[in-house]
Amino acid sequence: MPGLIASHRQRFDTDANPKLEFFHSDMSAPNIFQTIRQKSRIWTGEDTAVVLTRHVLEHETFEAIFRYFRELKRSGATYFVGSNASRRQVRNKDLSDLPEGVNFRFLNFHRYPFFLPAALLFWVEDVHNEAGGKDNVPYGEIAVWRVSDLPSNFTTEEPVQATPAAQEVVKRNAKFIFDRYR
Repeated sequence: MPGLIASHRQRFDTDANPKLEFFHSDMSAPNIFQTIRQKSRIWTGEDTAVVLTRHVLEHETFEAIFRYFRELKRSGATYFVGSNASRRQVRNKDLSDLPEGVNFRFLNFHRYPFFLPAALLFWVEDVHNEAGGKDNVPYGEIAVWRVSDLPSNFTTEEPVQATPAAQEVVKRNAKFIFDRYR
């Protein structure tokens, strides 16, 4: 990772661009954004800040991601830009639920256990599959959320599922309302 950060600093000429910085930090560390703010020459915490976390959270446990989002909410940042796999049919799984040695999975931050709101805007990323070939399924998107819109409480407890009978009542009521008011 330090090599990637160094190449980005050179590629984007951060010496000449005073509003752009790249950092390598341990996202699971307490007070991660306070540490970054201390390193930063531009982020005072008083001005608008965008935190970009692309292709990172997919490698972390749910608890580490929850901790990161809680820190992000306390950070003073205005926007969070991150990877999201909302176009893939994925059921979010924690790293501990994956086979040994697997340290990546797609995450849809609109679903359990994150339930992030709709992104303010997003860009669809390149289409490919895990083997590198084209499968017409977008890898995901780069999504932008307002930090203040992120949930404050996260839990890995499964949401309560309605019984089939309750689901049927909801469908009947929805059909009645739709038929009556269309």
